[in-house]
Amino acid sequence: MTAATHMLDQIFSAHDALARVERPTWEYGFDWKLPDGVVLYPRNTITDYLSGLFRVLWPDVPVTVLSADSGPDAWEACARERPRALVVLCTMQSYIDHDLGREYAALVAHAPQPLAGRVITARQFGDFLPAGTQETKFYDYFRKTLFPAEGANRKKIYRAWNLFTDPLSQVTFAQILKRYLLRADTLIPTVDTHMYFEDMFTRGDDEVIVDCGGFTGDTLQYYLDKVGGSFAAYHVFEPDPLNFQKLVDYVGSLPPRTAARVRPERKAVAHTPGKLDFDGRGALESRVHTRGSISVESVPLDMALEGVDPTLIKMDLECYETFALLGARNTIRRARPVLSICVYHYLFDLWELPLLINSFTGGYRFFLRAYAEMFDYVCYAVPEERLSARGRALAGA
Repeated sequence: MTAATHMLDQIFSAHDALARVERPTWEYGFDWKLPDGVVLYPRNTITDYLSGLFRVLWPDVPVTVLSADSGPDAWEACARERPRALVVLCTMQSYIDHDLGREYAALVAHAPQPLAGRVITARQFGDFLPAGTQETKFYDYFRKTLFPAEGANRKKIYRAWNLFTDPLSQVTFAQILKRYLLRADTLIPTVDTHMYFEDMFTRGDDEVIVDCGGFTGDTLQYYLDKVGGSFAAYHVFEPDPLNFQKLVDYVGSLPPRTAARVRPERKAVAHTPGKLDFDGRGALESRVHTRGSISVESVPLDMALEGVDPTLIKMDLECYETFALLGARNTIRRARPVLSICVYHYLFDLWELPLLINSFTGGYRFFLRAYAEMFDYVCYAVPEERLSARGRALAGA
């Protein structure tokens, strides 16, 4: 048995043990139920995500968001109205590089008993949330999971794990899997390098980049300003009308010679052409959704890129990556681009998307990097002929 297999075997054994017992929240020293309510502190992007999650999944649960400058009166009111509320300290830094205890002490200075003794971190919040269907991608970040690792899934997980050969990818995969299968408050090894444009593959001056989920042009801007990349053509797909207008405005602000090589399209990338219901919010979480308020045009990359040989395809599609990849499989086989694909929107993306890519064609090497603890996990599929010296060393090629 290899060390790799042994690592996964330990995770599955722990998963089986947890499945045989209840894991109530008494381990935190108190009990809590949804009707007791939630207090989110301090107000930031995470509190916005969590309050939105509750509006979708449990609209009757009382949720209070307090800012860093909320005084004792606001905390006293919460304590009177909901003395059994769960207080979530919404800081995202790891326990290693940030003193959460000091943040907690600052909270206690305002929060009276009993609320001061009912504080957890956003990372621990998943231990309290009940299992259910995924109505929003943020659900699984904080619930962590009760995902059943049944036999068919285990075989796929082993196969996907074996695609990643460098130590950082393997450990990252295992740590994410612990969070998914064990509801573990595990640390994810994150990197502070060029997201989507890592140094394990080569880049040239004549890159033909396809940016799927272009948002407002943030990846294009990052590529130009931070990576220092150049390109022959930059195709960017963004279906949200508000985001697309901001994208067009940004492209218009670029030097004319650069802007002329950027080709924005207000379309969703999918497996078939047609129309899709879309939840268009003019925000990061805009996505294809059956209860979407607008309709958008969809196009497979195999059709949109006819006659174009992309050198890199990036996808961040809020749960629609599988369909987009299926619509690009002929392009991937023909042009053999580097693939930078987000694998965090669904739990099973961690193993299903690498396996899907691997089913299209051979001669690719796989890498996994995490850029944040609970999201921004990217799978890189790199053709062997595009491996840099560092990439070859990491892959053992």
